[in-house]
Amino acid sequence: MLGRIPYRVSVRRGRTPEEAINATAMSKDVDWGVVKTIPKGEGREVDVFFFSIEQSKCDNNYSISVDALEQEYEKRGLKPDPFALMAVNEDDYYFSSRNPNTTYWRDEDGNGCFITFYCFFEGHYVKVGNTSRLVVNLMTFAGVPK
Repeated sequence: MLGRIPYRVSVRRGRTPEEAINATAMSKDVDWGVVKTIPKGEGREVDVFFFSIEQSKCDNNYSISVDALEQEYEKRGLKPDPFALMAVNEDDYYFSSRNPNTTYWRDEDGNGCFITFYCFFEGHYVKVGNTSRLVVNLMTFAGVPK
């Protein structure tokens, strides 16, 4: 599990979300309509912090609602930054092998969306979609300081 030491990364915010995903060189399981809603964020050099959520804070022991997840980010003084998370996984292809990682955002209609990086049977994957809940088991959540 990662501590409070940040992962410092350069973020190329001039890319499209599609370009940023492709730059990770991972196998894709993405909803390209949702990809288009990924917010650009701000800052060229950012510190990305990772945290875990205790299963006891989950409604059903393995997932958390987007509303509850927002509160977890808030109490840590963090905000989601999908572009920064993509930069981490581009910078270190094997990061998701050691630390499956994810973040969320809300689209213009307020729907919860996510991007997740993970390793499965030696393959590295990026998954993008929309959801009202995110899986917590073995997952680290990423955010940048507010």
